Amino acid sequence: MLKQIKSFFNETGIIYIRNDIARYRVSKLKDIIKIIIPHFNNFPLITQKQSDYILFKEIVKLMNKGNHLNKDLLIELINLRASMNRGLSAKLSTCFSNIKNSERPKVSLPKNIDYN
Repeated sequence: MLKQIKSFFNETGIIYIRNDIARYRVSKLKDIIKIIIPHFNNFPLITQKQSDYILFKEIVKLMNKGNHLNKDLLIELINLRASMNRGLSAKLSTCFSNIKNSERPKVSLPKNIDYN
């Protein structure tokens, strides 16, 4: 299935297999901007995961501006990251102990879902 997803995204990204766990990852910023984000803009997630996507998209936008290269602006990125998914990893939490979670965007589910 991951090979099909990779193929769908024009062979962008890498599939990792380790300890019987397979992962698909796209890590090049230009690929995320040109391929991944447009896809999820056109086909939005229909769960609360959409709020993570909105935060992710904001992080990508700020990284594309070079904000991750400035210490003060990097803190802003980490604040956004802390609000996503399960928050920061233990290692990042140790390195950035003064991080404040950003407000998660409110997402409402669509009234009519097109399952196609």
